[in-house]
Amino acid sequence: MTQYYLYRVILLTFFFVLSIPNTLISKDVYHNNKCGFHLIHSADGRESLMRRVNTKNGAPDVGQRTHISPKGVFVIHYDITGLNAPDLKDSDMNGVPDYIDSVAYYMDKAYELQVEQLGYVSPTPDGGRRGTQEYDIYIWDLGNSDDDPWHPNYHAGGLYGYTFFNEDIDYVPSSGFDKFYSYIVLDNDYSPTDSIRPQNQTSRARQAYSTFGMEGLKITATHEFQHAIQLIYGRSSPASIGIMEMCAVSMEIRQYPEIKDYIQYVRHIFNNLSSYPFGVDSPDMGYGYSLFAKYLILNHGDDVLKRLWELVGKKIEVYSALDSTLKELNTSLNNELSKFSEWAYHTGSRSIEGKYFPNAMSLPEIKFFGTQIYSSPSVSDSRTLDPLEIRSLRYIFKNGKDITNDTVDVVLVNLDLNSAKNQFRIKREYFVGISELHQSGWDMVPNLNYYYTVESAHEFLQSKIYVRKGDVLIEIDYAFPNSFNPENDEALHFPAPEGSNLYENLEVIIYNTDMVALKTEKLPVGSFNGRKVLSWTNFPHDLANGVYIYGIYHNDDMSIGKFTVLKK
Repeated sequence: MTQYYLYRVILLTFFFVLSIPNTLISKDVYHNNKCGFHLIHSADGRESLMRRVNTKNGAPDVGQRTHISPKGVFVIHYDITGLNAPDLKDSDMNGVPDYIDSVAYYMDKAYELQVEQLGYVSPTPDGGRRGTQEYDIYIWDLGNSDDDPWHPNYHAGGLYGYTFFNEDIDYVPSSGFDKFYSYIVLDNDYSPTDSIRPQNQTSRARQAYSTFGMEGLKITATHEFQHAIQLIYGRSSPASIGIMEMCAVSMEIRQYPEIKDYIQYVRHIFNNLSSYPFGVDSPDMGYGYSLFAKYLILNHGDDVLKRLWELVGKKIEVYSALDSTLKELNTSLNNELSKFSEWAYHTGSRSIEGKYFPNAMSLPEIKFFGTQIYSSPSVSDSRTLDPLEIRSLRYIFKNGKDITNDTVDVVLVNLDLNSAKNQFRIKREYFVGISELHQSGWDMVPNLNYYYTVESAHEFLQSKIYVRKGDVLIEIDYAFPNSFNPENDEALHFPAPEGSNLYENLEVIIYNTDMVALKTEKLPVGSFNGRKVLSWTNFPHDLANGVYIYGIYHNDDMSIGKFTVLKK
């Protein structure tokens, strides 16, 4: 480490925090936590869950009827009258509502995969807790907010389900971490009409679920049963919830790969990677990093996550347990996280056929923490990274009218595993520089006449550089994808008008078929897969299914076309 470098760090840390253009931590307003499990890990959180569900003798106050699952593993408690009753339709006339039959069936499917096939320990029998040896499932109207916003136990709605335990009743004696039996609460219908309404802000109501009906039930049954299993291995300390959620969401992907609910959480994390570093314990981190768990399973098999929990059962905290598991496979957590950063970079338009994730093209893209346009003679960035944080930086080199810019993307990973194990949020400095002038120790940027360096005062930093030369763009006369689903598709791309310049901002107006203007947005002319387009990435979710007309204004002319919105 040179004195010159240290001087630059001191000087530039202050300067570039203020000056880097277009640094953005985007917010996904449609994202919300699906699972209430993380709330049980604090007194306030447990109290919040108890307010959402009326309890009696330490369990949800439902149970006008009960039903045992076909495998005899689960007992489902449900009401047949009142707010929490499911649809009472009984097609097979067996005396049990079809929805309750489905709950029993999909809980058994979760048991078959996780216990019988993958070999996890079972949370049943539970020693007669709550009156039976079977594992208890309670059906409650979790998704819909209460009708009375002034009720003292008002809840805003929106939970898919949660796994809960009573510390006095469910404690399992252990020489390791605290272990518990538990019970699960599931929603009574996963209805698309269920809504989240923050108390005293009913105008801000929004749809509770992004996955509905049987699909919502399937993934929640699998997710929550994984939490029940985790509690039998033990509640790790000082970190637990992030990797618990990571494994629970990954079990959804493992059992029901056709259901893409997890994509919303990957998108949220990829939009905000530096807000949710892998080494800082949080439920949001865990939901989004389910893609890391998928990566581990693809590369090392199902046993990699089961072995993690076996080591937690031996009182090894979760980060150490995951690292030890990978070392048994002749690798390490740091090595795999570094490789994962490359897989995560190559998604969406950056995917490479036959490499990385099999569905890479349909996965969200990592958003850049910082974007700078190159200005002679150099550009640079000096900041800090959290433990196990992945951060991507983009540097743009401008080209001509119909040739896209050259880009240099730098992906940094802070591999400070010890801080993650102890939950010390120690930030580590880095310096990235690109210059047209050669400097001692700097490397040439591949395929460009520039030089770069990535430096750090510590040994934890790892970096990768990705260079893309500009493309000569093809002009098109159609919008795509068409049909467009704003809940799943990353963006709606409109054709750039003939004669428009790259990066020029143009007005796009969306009309209904009566030519009534509904939405307006200023969008820059850019590129997507070699086509010259205007990409609307935050397209409104509230447009109903149907045909729409778009108009794009350029030099007092308007080009028009049609597209279709088609949600599931």
